[in-house]
Amino acid sequence: MVVGKFAGRSAVLAIPVVVGLLVASVLVVVFYDSFPAVSYLLFAALNVALGLGFLAIAIALSMSTTVSRRVTAGAFGVYLVLAVLWSELVDVFIVLLWRFRPEALADPPGWSVLLRLSSPVESYNRLVTTLFDSTAGSAYTGPGAPWFVDSWVAVLLLVAWVAVPLSVGYLRFD
Repeated sequence: MVVGKFAGRSAVLAIPVVVGLLVASVLVVVFYDSFPAVSYLLFAALNVALGLGFLAIAIALSMSTTVSRRVTAGAFGVYLVLAVLWSELVDVFIVLLWRFRPEALADPPGWSVLLRLSSPVESYNRLVTTLFDSTAGSAYTGPGAPWFVDSWVAVLLLVAWVAVPLSVGYLRFD
């Protein structure tokens, strides 16, 4: 049931995203000299993967409770936390651990950088930045960067944002 629910809702999510990006690709072909087809396909896959991460969380919430209002509120709250407030919450956590000294944010410990980068939206942003070979969007790249800022870690995190919520939801449902 979980696999079927996820597969069906994934198709409902992916089809409009792919169709929208196909329409946009026609405009790119018309208005620009070149069209990086492989990069564009990877970009489409990343958009679907980000959506699947949030979809897995919503399905897990749905399997964990029987009240639809709780599922809706929980999904909205999780999206708000992960997409909008994540970095700020990590900063607040660091400042609390360092006893309200904001200078702790100037040179944060490695684990806090990993925590900041673990949001599905941040993983998506790092992968898009890597895909289009742009260093402007990432404050964590450069010589001496820790291993967990590599793009393969971002891929693993996106996969985890799908697998872990579905597994937890299944266990709660079971």
